[in-house]
Amino acid sequence: MKFTIEIMGKEWTVKLLTEKEDERLKECAGFTDWTRRDIVVGRPPKETTVGDTDTMLRKVLRHEIIHAFLFECGLGDDWTHPEMGHDETMVDWLAYHVHTISTICGNAEGELMMWLLEERKYGRTETDHEEP
Repeated sequence: MKFTIEIMGKEWTVKLLTEKEDERLKECAGFTDWTRRDIVVGRPPKETTVGDTDTMLRKVLRHEIIHAFLFECGLGDDWTHPEMGHDETMVDWLAYHVHTISTICGNAEGELMMWLLEERKYGRTETDHEEP
């Protein structure tokens, strides 16, 4: 299975593969190949000890997407994990929290836009707004 996503204006291919399809998956759950703009997520074997494989696949996908963002913005080799390119703790933290961060930013931006629209609609200045 594969599909494409856009990361910072560049097209990346996301692939769900088995170890037989890509031997690099014998040593990891997924990887990012910045030279080809591929994000590869390992399909768990049928006999796995992972309780919820869907949750695991989503986590690995988010993790590898964070790597792709770092590569696209020029931070591919600027972290403390030189043989891999990025600090894995930082990437994991971002992968776990990206949904929450995105939701909070989206909500905050929505609130800001509503405030600005109200201000423009009624000709208010920032001193005219009531404090909560």
